Amino acid sequence: MEPVVTEKLTKIYPGSPFALSRKRREPKLALKDVSIRVEKGEIFGLLGPNGAGKTTLVRILTTAVLPTSGKAYVCGFDVVKEAKEVRKRINTTPEGERSLYWRLTGEENLLFFAGIYGMSRRDGKRRARELLRWVGLYEDRDRLVETYSRGMRQKLMIAKALINDPEVLFLDEPTLGLDPRSALEIRALVKQLPKEGKTIFYTTHYMMEAEEVCDRVAIIDQGRIIACDTPENLKRSVGKRTVRLLVKDLPSRGLENLGLKMHVRPTEKGQEVLVELGKGDNPAEVFNELAKMGARIVEFEVREPTLEDVFLALTGKRIGD
Repeated sequence: MEPVVTEKLTKIYPGSPFALSRKRREPKLALKDVSIRVEKGEIFGLLGPNGAGKTTLVRILTTAVLPTSGKAYVCGFDVVKEAKEVRKRINTTPEGERSLYWRLTGEENLLFFAGIYGMSRRDGKRRARELLRWVGLYEDRDRLVETYSRGMRQKLMIAKALINDPEVLFLDEPTLGLDPRSALEIRALVKQLPKEGKTIFYTTHYMMEAEEVCDRVAIIDQGRIIACDTPENLKRSVGKRTVRLLVKDLPSRGLENLGLKMHVRPTEKGQEVLVELGKGDNPAEVFNELAKMGARIVEFEVREPTLEDVFLALTGKRIGD
């Protein structure tokens, strides 16, 4: 049984007749026919730009929002008809820092949430300290959360989301706004969770993050899933490696005899040559052939396809547009 399953899930937010702007008066399609299956023990990524529907999908799966139509199951339970059973088996870190009490210490926060889940004071303290050690905040457990850095608060939110030992953990943009070092530490923590038997549903709009962290990625745009596969398969689907060269003394004839897909354009420093590599092609052979023809290679770069290329190929735009 897959921990997360959706079948043609659709969500339309009704417009408000009292809104000042016309845009807000009209209904908004947030999700359209979303069908996904998340496997047990994997880190499943939902990748898309802001406003694509990522948070709406998480809110439906965590029983915070009702779908307009379609079905969704978490740990085998219907998120609408069996919401209470779903909530027993999940936890989430919502986008932002809204779920922490800043006037309490880190440990007091975790003890409070342990109590909400019915844990005794003794068991709650043991679990809280276990998690504080795991996220690297044990030495800071007695500090008020308002004195924590943003990265520390995000670590505490992950610890808080694990307090009830959930089967499925929903992480909504967990590194948003973090400095590079804190983001790296959060990703390292997330990658350990499947070893503890957790299934992770991970939303992000960072391409690199999805490639690094996720076992599979579903790409969402304007409320629709437009692709779903492993990062490697997605990248392989849109093209091949390319080599960018800056060349001087490039011959005007004979390039067509190399049998390569090549695009040449003049620049102030020389001629830029983009070469698409086929399967098994060696960049060094390209350099050697051009050198034999008298070309001087000034710069070169071998470029692998990225998830940005996948998104561009599928939508005709970049994720930040």
